[in-house]
Order: sequence, then C-alpha cells, then structure tokens
Amino acid sequence: MNTSRCNTRGCAGASLVEVLVALSLVAVSMLGVAAARLAALHEADTSTRRARASWLAASIAETMRLPEGHSVLLEYSRARAQAIAPGTKVEISDGRGDIASVVVHWPGGAEHGRPPDSDPCSAADGYAPASCIALSFFAGGK
Repeated sequence: MNTSRCNTRGCAGASLVEVLVALSLVAVSMLGVAAARLAALHEADTSTRRARASWLAASIAETMRLPEGHSVLLEYSRARAQAIAPGTKVEISDGRGDIASVVVHWPGGAEHGRPPDSDPCSAADGYAPASCIALSFFAGGK
C-alpha cells in the first residue's frame, strides 16, 4: 500500500504560505474574541455601577420623603454610598417646592468623546450621561 501523496505533478500537501495564512487568520480571530470579551466585561462593570447608583438614589429619595429627622439618615446614606462604591459623590437638592432631586456620580464612567470640561451628568452638550444617575421625585411639600 502506497501512503505517499505524490504523483507525476509533485507531492500534495500544505505549503508554508498556506500554513502562515491559516495561522494568521486564527490569530486575528482570537484577537477579535479577546476584544469582544473585554468589551463585555467593561459593559458589565458599567451596568453594575449604574444599578448601584440607581439603588442609592432611590434609597435617598425614600429617606428624604420621611416626615422629619431625615438629615441623620441622609448622612448615613452618603456614608453607605462611599462604602458600597468608593469615590461615589451624592448631590441632593431640595429643588423648587415639592420637587427634589438626587444625583449620584461614580468614578470611571465611559466618557468617550466628551470634552473634559463638560458636566458628566448633562446631556445638554449632545453626549449621553455616562457616569451618573439623576432622580427627581415628589418630596411631599417640604
């Protein structure tokens, strides 16, 4: 039995160029998979930070709706925000009349393309807010 793949035109098999092309395609594919995985991890981190900020803003809004004695609880909420997500900044405004707002900023948001001197929580400059949550709510006539 002849197991050789040679005939009158030469021996069959993969040339070195074909092998190099195949290896380069595999390498580029692996880089693409790694980049997609990194992007997914970044989005998961952003989603986790946004969920924490939303939870903190809702918690502070509920605290502000208490009838009285909420200043101590608000300071506790600010301290809890720092414990849960270090670097988080909480801004509370009583607003006008019955409307109040809570803005929670967190570090490390995706600010792609945003000018460095712009407000990260403002969409007025044409960029979507990336590293903050703003929650307005009815404060109950305080």
